[in-house]
Amino acid sequence: MGIKRWDPVECCLYSVAKQNHSDHCHAVGLEASNYLHGPVTVSEFMEASFPGWKAPSISDKQLAKYSTLLDEIVPHRTEACGLSEKSMYEPIMKSFGAICKKQAMPLRFHICANERLPDEPEFGYRAAPDLSILSRDTPEGHWSRSLAFIEVKPMEKDDPLFHHTPGKDLDLKDSHVNVWNQIQSYAASSYRAVPRCFLLAIGIFGDTARFFRWDRSSHIVSHAFRYKTHPAPLIKFLVGLSRYAGGGVDQTLSSGIVLRQEQDLVEHHFARALDKHLLPPYESIHPGRSLIDDSTRLEVKYNGGVDVYVTLGPPIFCSRSIFGRGTRVWLARMVGCPIDKEDADYVVIKDSWRERALWTEGDAYNAIHGDSNVFGVARILCDYDVVTDLNDKIHRTSGAHLNGVIDSWGLPRHDEPAFTDLVHHRCILLSVGIPLWRFSSTRILMEAIRDGIIGHRNMCDRGVLHRDISINNVMISADASKESNAKGFIIDPEYAVLLDSPSSDDDLCDLTGTFQFTSVARFFAGHGVKHAQWHDLESFFWVTVNVVLKHTDCSMLIDGIRVSGPVAVHLIFTDAPSTRKSFIETHAYTLNVAGNAPLTKCIHVLAGLVSTHYPSKPQEETTRQNAINNVNGMLSFMKERPPPEEIERMEKIMIEDNMKRSFSLLTHDRVISTIQ
Repeated sequence: MGIKRWDPVECCLYSVAKQNHSDHCHAVGLEASNYLHGPVTVSEFMEASFPGWKAPSISDKQLAKYSTLLDEIVPHRTEACGLSEKSMYEPIMKSFGAICKKQAMPLRFHICANERLPDEPEFGYRAAPDLSILSRDTPEGHWSRSLAFIEVKPMEKDDPLFHHTPGKDLDLKDSHVNVWNQIQSYAASSYRAVPRCFLLAIGIFGDTARFFRWDRSSHIVSHAFRYKTHPAPLIKFLVGLSRYAGGGVDQTLSSGIVLRQEQDLVEHHFARALDKHLLPPYESIHPGRSLIDDSTRLEVKYNGGVDVYVTLGPPIFCSRSIFGRGTRVWLARMVGCPIDKEDADYVVIKDSWRERALWTEGDAYNAIHGDSNVFGVARILCDYDVVTDLNDKIHRTSGAHLNGVIDSWGLPRHDEPAFTDLVHHRCILLSVGIPLWRFSSTRILMEAIRDGIIGHRNMCDRGVLHRDISINNVMISADASKESNAKGFIIDPEYAVLLDSPSSDDDLCDLTGTFQFTSVARFFAGHGVKHAQWHDLESFFWVTVNVVLKHTDCSMLIDGIRVSGPVAVHLIFTDAPSTRKSFIETHAYTLNVAGNAPLTKCIHVLAGLVSTHYPSKPQEETTRQNAINNVNGMLSFMKERPPPEEIERMEKIMIEDNMKRSFSLLTHDRVISTIQ
């Protein structure tokens, strides 16, 4: 595993292809199992969830009263399916509500088990948890916008971790997999609906309960406890939820647009951006919400001061994964400019969680641009960590804390820490781009990719290698005149490597990138093989193929059957790199874009360039033998035959040179000229 926590399951969550609900539940469930820490004791869970916060004491008399209330939570038996949890919902809402009222907690509870989607199947994964926990003053809305959720099952053995042994790999029984996946899917929906620093949940399984916590680096689960006879942990959890860090919701991204002047600004510039094809038409994800509801007012740190921006609607990109960078991207406009000043620039605001050990995105852009802008690479206004206090526990994930806990166990240390230390970060870009798949013509698509490749070459010329070329990191320029006439540009260089840095050799050996677009060779290479320029160029090829297959009228032959582009995508871009290698070797030359011979030929030629890095065994052997023959020819002209070790060295140099000249044809200039 490289510095980027690379995982085919995680990377599939970033795919632009829409997954059905069942597939998404499976994906997030599997991903969460890779980030699990625990079960831990309830006290350890509380310390990790509410660090430095001390819960108020509760008298034994009061605890006894709460136990009496909680005793009302019992399942009922049905003839059809045995015990059912539905009878538990009302008593949970009533007893929890009474506890919150007594403890002066501004929380309320809502039953959302019956809030099914119109197209949700009758059986299978549900799209809503059983109950949600909201702030008392929060208006009614979709459950995913709540502070936390509660999942209820009628029996203790329904707990997905009922048979799990702490310290061992998670190996769930079939009956528990669905419950685990369901809980994780609720967490993923909650993260997508609202910007969060962390998320909390309660699982109630008959007479036992356990707590769940997610942040971008880990998933912590507590031991189960008997909440009816020992309600203190439950009460402390609810108090912490109501009083610590806004319940995990990111308070720096929670300001609505309330001033009429700012609402007019959003509406005016959203319409303008829509006309310029910078944004898709607004669609409310959740019933009852409007463009203004889904826009955000936020403060941006710049030049020692603070500027106020408003986002033009909801994010234009939002990570589907709970873990990792958790990127959200908005198109925004600064408050203060006259509303009719049409030539004022928009900006792109990127909110993410960066690895603290790496350089910041701003550092990477500064290394690329220096004192002048580089053609084909996005321009940056500024970037900053949301908080600068290294002791902050809200805008920094639990990764460092958990790694310290694991180190204290005295177990043999691994090469890499178990969890990544992530810091909340923001980057403001001046370059406004349009996603590749929203191209208005294939000419514009290929020009954007070409200029992105030129930008990549310019980066390399300045000693910086990107290492994360993907479909989301190459953009069509919204206004080429502001990008030095570049029709496209590349973004997201935070995993780039400065080639002359002391750690570059080690960094280049790490496997990074988005799975579907990472060079096939990187999966089959040994650990000591370094990431090279051509690996990124191959990623540009996979980006091109992916967009063309999904968004043009095209088809290709696979196993003698002609299939459409969208079908071919699912057969080529699988979690097995060998399917993409097979595409290069066999299928690429059968691809045909209807009515577009130039684009068809371009892809065929690009596939040929990529294939030079994957020669067949006979080709390799012929090239190797030709190199040896050349050396023998040179030896015949020498008066004295060199020693065997010198001959071996000469053969090695000749073989490497012949291999490069015969096969390694994937270069910036060749790719650019092919597209041109």
